[in-house]
Amino acid sequence: MTLFTRENLGAALREPRAALDLAFALLRGRWVVFRSRRRGVRITVGRNFRCHGKLVIAGKGTVTIGDDVVVRHNLRHVYLGSGSSDYVIEIGDRVWLHGTSISCRERVEVGDRSLVGRVEIVDHEFHDPRDLERTQEIRSRPVILGADTWIGNDCLILKGVEIGRYSVVGARTVVRRSLPEKVVAIGNPAQVVKHLD
Repeated sequence: MTLFTRENLGAALREPRAALDLAFALLRGRWVVFRSRRRGVRITVGRNFRCHGKLVIAGKGTVTIGDDVVVRHNLRHVYLGSGSSDYVIEIGDRVWLHGTSISCRERVEVGDRSLVGRVEIVDHEFHDPRDLERTQEIRSRPVILGADTWIGNDCLILKGVEIGRYSVVGARTVVRRSLPEKVVAIGNPAQVVKHLD
């Protein structure tokens, strides 16, 4: 998708405030990439990366962001990363992240055209509650959100979860096990309540 078309320039003249907001979001996206690279993050970004608000990329892992991705704060900033130096976060094309927090020690993937709200995605355990000395090694398993998924606000997605394509996860749902494609899931723990055609 090319931003600088005749139609878009005409729309910018009719709505200068929206055009300025878009221009600042594009510039902020470039600034976040520059700053993250300076801090040692291996980051690759596609075309038209827009950042509305604050984006924090922590650690020194690998972050791949596709084309036409929009990052927007939603009561809190967007957070990607962790203390691990070899994590991998992959964000597909045309993904919207609204106040999303991804705490990753191994791998988290968000498929193309997914909509992710104010959600916590964690691919690891902080510690085993049975280990009173807190000496156990942190265990992790990848989290994969398929293409065209929709994850509602205040959800928690835990390690090892794979959510199938076209699935919808309702607000405040805790996802501890993988979900098939084309379903609607809600609750704690997540229960499939509807199959989508």
